[in-house]
Amino acid sequence: MAEDGSDLTIFPPPPPPANEQERLNFATQAIAAARNIGDTRGVDEILALSGLYPNAGAYWRALLAVPCRALKFTELLLTFSIDPTESHAKHKIKRQVIEHAVVEGKRNGASWIFHDPLLTYDRRVVLASMRVHPRDAALWLLSSPWAHLVPPSLKDFLESEQRAATPAPPPPPAAPAAAAAATVIDKTTRRRGRPNDASRRVTREMREALAQGKLTPKRLSKMPGKSLAVQFGASRETCEKARKTALLEVSENADK
Repeated sequence: MAEDGSDLTIFPPPPPPANEQERLNFATQAIAAARNIGDTRGVDEILALSGLYPNAGAYWRALLAVPCRALKFTELLLTFSIDPTESHAKHKIKRQVIEHAVVEGKRNGASWIFHDPLLTYDRRVVLASMRVHPRDAALWLLSSPWAHLVPPSLKDFLESEQRAATPAPPPPPAAPAAAAAATVIDKTTRRRGRPNDASRRVTREMREALAQGKLTPKRLSKMPGKSLAVQFGASRETCEKARKTALLEVSENADK
């Protein structure tokens, strides 16, 4: 008995696995041993206690990586459905249902099940010479009337993979600018138009600024050409020419 009260005796330390396939076999045997005695702990905990895989995700990732014999795949599904309180007859029916589901995949032309000429053919056992791609087989079962045959931990693993592979939705479009902000026009974006038109416009705006007291003749005369271009939205040369005209008009009006 471990310090935390968990019974580790059902998980005798396995010999060091020679390869990944042997590690998978030992892990599956540990799960079967736990189910046969009615252990209700989750697959994560069982695998961690076995010391073979840190969690169910690592186990399923390794198991789904390579094709396996069809009969081994059906045996795997049966392992996860073991109920020690069931009768032998009911257990046998479970096996038949699982094998029937896989055979239906073959009859429907599923690409995840295929004939392997290296396996011994037995006409009495349809699946004897077949192999399956376990990942695709499980996904097919999940979309079929036999979805309940897929172990919950395998279903969770496949769904987490699909969520991780699904690209994030694009960000929502930016909210339109406020109507008031949309009406603000930067003077630097004004359409320049033809030179004469721009010059007349700038002269008129300078004249109005002087008349309204927004600018004084002295301040206007000392403004750099660059500042004029920014404020009146025209080229430096146009603004300087318009300034001369506006200041000349002010001077003539003062002499009258």
